[in-house]
Amino acid sequence: MSTLRSIRLLNSVEAGLTLGNVTNPGPSLQTFLTDSGRLSEFHVLLAMRGQTRRMAASSVTMQAIIDSEIATDAVFADTDINNTTAALAITKNQTAMTKVSINPSTLNVIGVNPVSWGLFIVSQWYEDNIKNIIANLADLVSEDYTDEEDLITTPSAVSIIVGRKRAMAAVVASSTTSTYMAANATIMAIVADNNSAITIVANSYAVMPIIAASTNAMDEIVTSSTAMPVMASIPNSIIAISKVTAAFNSFLGSIHFAANIKNTICNLIGINPGDFATVDDIINNASALTTVANSSAASKALASSSSAVTTLASSSNLSIILNNAIAMEFFANESIIETFLSVSSSVPVVFGSSIAKGVIVTSNTLVDYLAANELNYLESIMSDKTVPSNLNAPGTNNVFGGIPSKVLTVKMRANNIGAIAAVYTFTGDVVAGISIGATISLSGTVTQTKVMGYTNPKWKVAGIAATAAVSPEWRYIDMS
Repeated sequence: MSTLRSIRLLNSVEAGLTLGNVTNPGPSLQTFLTDSGRLSEFHVLLAMRGQTRRMAASSVTMQAIIDSEIATDAVFADTDINNTTAALAITKNQTAMTKVSINPSTLNVIGVNPVSWGLFIVSQWYEDNIKNIIANLADLVSEDYTDEEDLITTPSAVSIIVGRKRAMAAVVASSTTSTYMAANATIMAIVADNNSAITIVANSYAVMPIIAASTNAMDEIVTSSTAMPVMASIPNSIIAISKVTAAFNSFLGSIHFAANIKNTICNLIGINPGDFATVDDIINNASALTTVANSSAASKALASSSSAVTTLASSSNLSIILNNAIAMEFFANESIIETFLSVSSSVPVVFGSSIAKGVIVTSNTLVDYLAANELNYLESIMSDKTVPSNLNAPGTNNVFGGIPSKVLTVKMRANNIGAIAAVYTFTGDVVAGISIGATISLSGTVTQTKVMGYTNPKWKVAGIAATAAVSPEWRYIDMS
């Protein structure tokens, strides 16, 4: 019976005969639906997809619904993913959107229903009414503000908005207000320090790129002990930040980053943060660390932590990082490589990485560190003696033929059996190990330890005939 009566109601509305009011059926429908029984029947009607399509197809019916707050609320309350027609018809109507935007009751009905809210915020008329929408959801007086910029840049207003989830959701649903918010340091400080508000921001796919692109916004986020954990814990936010170099550098440089590194890395690479207690657990899990190494952003985050680098230096999984070109873009620097070399058991692992060796061979700091601390290891892996294959006149440069383009020398002597020393000058495109020097006196009777890095090495000898007897003899490590 309720279905039949609801259909009769719809027939009456369509005909403009609701309660006998032909010219203005909306108020009549409003009065009609104040009866709880009639309202229940209207809800029955809204549950029927065919009938909601029928409503949407009739301009008379939709006008009556738009002009009845009870009917409008019922439509938005009953909308679901499988039945959006009536609500969509309202959000496509400019007049209806204006009416809804100034009605806190209807706005809150929409806010409770995710499907209705989704339709509402993509209406072509949403931005036109954004000041009224935000103000009414926050229980503010819209007329107190000249426009949406005035509203969203007034600290006292925003201090209230951040405490109203629906109002804050309305802010981030608007590119206009989101842009004003992100550009204003004072406002972003208020938002960043409110857990609910910054969580809404962090979850917004549309707004996070705006936030990441704003220096003011990021400055407030990285200094906030409230915002940093939120940003690290939500994949959408940390991924958006990682795509903007300045924003990501700021994030990684935050004093709060160390406390959030585990969540940051997990959410950058799509693994469950709950599976790991600390970042050290990620490092010690070969599968997880491999995923990190294959991610530029996650590798950068890991490399930015001195504590994580120290853990990695002693990890049996160090080779995963050292042999991955993506990861080594961020780990291939003097400071990090020296940390790895400081653990003796990791030195062979470092020398198993061509990228790491490329850093060492051009670094005065690292070459001298190895000379002082790892000479025994260097001697254990150095080549047999090598003599250059080409000779020129004394005092001219000779290409050191027969060896790789990048070498770390370990031992040197003259290629003869005599005791008289000759003075050699060794150069190259890059020479590392300045503490030892490049001009060296060698004889055939004494082998000298000379740990130096050379790229495309050259040599010359001063003052004596250029014969095989005065060629230098090197024992080295291939650093290419």
